[in-house]
Amino acid sequence: MKKNWIEIEMYNHMTEKEYDKNYTRVHAIMRKSEGDIDKAIKLAQTQANRITVDNKAISRFRVAEYYGFKEIAKVFMRRAYDLGQVDTQTFREWQIDQLLLD
Repeated sequence: MKKNWIEIEMYNHMTEKEYDKNYTRVHAIMRKSEGDIDKAIKLAQTQANRITVDNKAISRFRVAEYYGFKEIAKVFMRRAYDLGQVDTQTFREWQIDQLLLD
């Protein structure tokens, strides 16, 4: 069941329409991968590589991370960094946090 974008405070980062689309994309990756994390990463990377503008990568990262899909969240965070949506300091701090959590 999809949670309301207001209830999870995604309204600070994207519109409800954007949230719905990102939710659908992220969950489609997980559904298509059928629990195979390597396949999920590959599907996420294919999708991330197609993102060229706007804040789609960071929005997909936020949705994936919120729902606990950490491996694909990493793919979208890296893409957001590559596109300049995330500055170097923020990206480094996020990487350190990931090391501490693993």
